Amino acid sequence: MMEYEGLAEDSVTDLVLVNKRASAAHVMALDALVRRHLGSITRIDLSYNYLRNSGVISLALLIKALPRLSHLDLGDNHVGDSGASAVAEAAAGSTALATLALGGNRIGDAGLSAVAAQLPLSLHTLNFNFNCASNEGAAALAGRLQRPEPPNALTCLYLSGNSISGPGVAALADAARRSGSLRQLYLRGNPLDEAARAELEQVARQTSLLVFV
Repeated sequence: MMEYEGLAEDSVTDLVLVNKRASAAHVMALDALVRRHLGSITRIDLSYNYLRNSGVISLALLIKALPRLSHLDLGDNHVGDSGASAVAEAAAGSTALATLALGGNRIGDAGLSAVAAQLPLSLHTLNFNFNCASNEGAAALAGRLQRPEPPNALTCLYLSGNSISGPGVAALADAARRSGSLRQLYLRGNPLDEAARAELEQVARQTSLLVFV
């Protein structure tokens, strides 16, 4: 973090500390750094570290204080359901967050359901690749996408490498038909049978959705 420490207050827009072996013990230093730049930070990328649930829960307290944050990447940080739930709660009221990346963690249905329940209205891209979600989490997310109020802006949904099968795919396909906003859906590496694939092909023909399986 030395490259940031000498900068004037509110001069940092991108905080990128990828693969720096940062852990929960480093969150206090991150907290001090971020609080110097609350008004300017638009992007935080802390992917490929070791923040785990405790570090992400502590970091979540800062997210609420960043009015311009539009991109948050906490991928590959050994995060589980409690960490994802804390991030979801912190980001819920954001009017700027467009991209939330939580891929490569250990988040299951409870975490995905928490994200779905508190989806920021400004969010365009959700990266939930390579986690532990199954049909329950997919159905929770699909239910949120189908609700007309409050309207969501989600256009790109990454769910590759999870455990979503036929029932979850059916729920997501129905959501794609009803939402009107979803444009890209990634489901590679899920246990999809022929019926699920046929369902996705049908919804792709009926809408402008691009499906990647």
